Amino acid sequence: IEQINANLSERLSLVILSTAARYVHHVTPQKRLEFLEKIWRSFEKQRVPLNIRHYETYLTGLNENGFLFDADVYFDLIRKGELRATPRLYSLLLNQYCRSGNVERRDVFLKYLQDEQIRLDE
Repeated sequence: IEQINANLSERLSLVILSTAARYVHHVTPQKRLEFLEKIWRSFEKQRVPLNIRHYETYLTGLNENGFLFDADVYFDLIRKGELRATPRLYSLLLNQYCRSGNVERRDVFLKYLQDEQIRLDE
């Protein structure tokens, strides 16, 4: 992790995220989450170019390892135009809103999807 720098290729950075999130089987989900978070912070610190696939991989890893992330952070990035969402990312956010049990936030998100005519069945 200490050797991560901005010159990483997209493919290698995605492999690193996927490995941390899914393929380290000999540790607990909590340790995978810590590893994934450390890698993500390192990517941000080293200014590794991140695209939608990185966000999807990172958030999928958080979700699959049982972490309840704040979907509003990513929803705000989408609404500000700082993150171009895909149906997969929208589905991840909806999943988090439902898991959090906050019906009001979920309803705001669903209204946004409806207003923007965004379908999740892709």
